[in-house]
Amino acid sequence: MKCFVKPLVVYILCASLLLTHSAQAFLREDAPRVRVAFLGVKFDDVHPALQRKILADLLRLMEEKRELDVLAPPHVADLIGSERVERLVQGMHSDSLLAVGTELNADYVFTGVLANTSRDSSRIVLAGSVNRYDRATKKSYTLEILRLVKNPQEFYEFREDLRKIDDEFILTILPKEGGSSIVPMLIIGAIALVGIIALLLGTGKAGGQGDLPSDPVVQ
Repeated sequence: MKCFVKPLVVYILCASLLLTHSAQAFLREDAPRVRVAFLGVKFDDVHPALQRKILADLLRLMEEKRELDVLAPPHVADLIGSERVERLVQGMHSDSLLAVGTELNADYVFTGVLANTSRDSSRIVLAGSVNRYDRATKKSYTLEILRLVKNPQEFYEFREDLRKIDDEFILTILPKEGGSSIVPMLIIGAIALVGIIALLLGTGKAGGQGDLPSDPVVQ
């Protein structure tokens, strides 16, 4: 009996690990995602190639988070109209943003305004802001941007602003994982406990059988 118990316990523990991994994957997939509507950025005197790069970088920050369901600017324009998007991006009016957030069922609405304020044609100085409107709290938040762009081709100077936007505006709206992570641990703990009990019972039973007195020898 003892030789069968240990492989059985090993099998139970391996199965519990697989079950835990599956449970974690299921919880991640089943968890509701935060919906974000990115309306776009209003640019003033910024080269079109630089505009496209800024929009792509901002959108990438959002779309790479699997916890977010992102409505990109073209999709938002299709849903509510490009003229309405332009008006919203130009001015952060809470009532209008609340209305569009409700209409799009978006938890957060992102917009931006950036202008090249340099008077020197050989230099680019970006000034403006990235804005976030929270539909639940009905509050707007603004992150100011002022950046000298020395190399528009690589645009590496803007990475610092992207990190700040990511840290303060995007990572802070992701759902917390603490509540659901305990469930897989409870599963593996319970199965491991069953395996240990089975091992103890099996070894105890095997040991008990070995101690039974033998039948007396009849002479």
